[in-house]
Amino acid sequence: MDQESPGAKLLATAFFLYMMTVTVACAYYNWRYANENGFVKWLLLGEIVPTAKALVWPYFVFGSSGGGQATSRAVRPTPAADATLDPDRFMKQQQARAELKKFLASIESSQNATLLLNAKPDIALSDMPNLPKIIAHRRKALEIADTVDTAVLDRIYPELGTRFKDQFRDAVELFIEGCEKGSNASILSSKLLNDKWADWYMANRQAIEDAVNDATR
Repeated sequence: MDQESPGAKLLATAFFLYMMTVTVACAYYNWRYANENGFVKWLLLGEIVPTAKALVWPYFVFGSSGGGQATSRAVRPTPAADATLDPDRFMKQQQARAELKKFLASIESSQNATLLLNAKPDIALSDMPNLPKIIAHRRKALEIADTVDTAVLDRIYPELGTRFKDQFRDAVELFIEGCEKGSNASILSSKLLNDKWADWYMANRQAIEDAVNDATR
């Protein structure tokens, strides 16, 4: 069996080292993108735009001349040179963003079920042809909700995590239980809990959004 050539080994080592720098750059550019554009926009594009920049980070660090050659002057600060990048704050921001992504993904999955429910409001729940899809969306919402660190959400905004777990999450679980067991009592309890969650969230929506921006910038 032919041995790998020294040139191939060198190339593999160089590629490995470069990908290590890409990992660091990816975290940095995501942090910077969220700081400059806000959490919601980062949530929608943060895993595309900054990650793409991270793959070609030397271009953004060293810039380019009209002929395409790298210059010696950095046009963007490196992570180590950015005085605003406090490690402790950075880690808290990353943690907040991770839990908020799961929080929003759980709500979105539940809302997908709600859209199907509202599409045929005059049909009994048990007779809905899309009931398996509705339950699947709610089950996904429940699975994601169970991975959310509610303590982190409570730190972002008082009671956000607690109410998310005790009202939204439990309402989803009761809905699934009601559908699977044919329990009208569970369905009713689900609705009452979800209404409490929705009323509280809408009453505090602006304050929650402000707190989210503060926690992720």
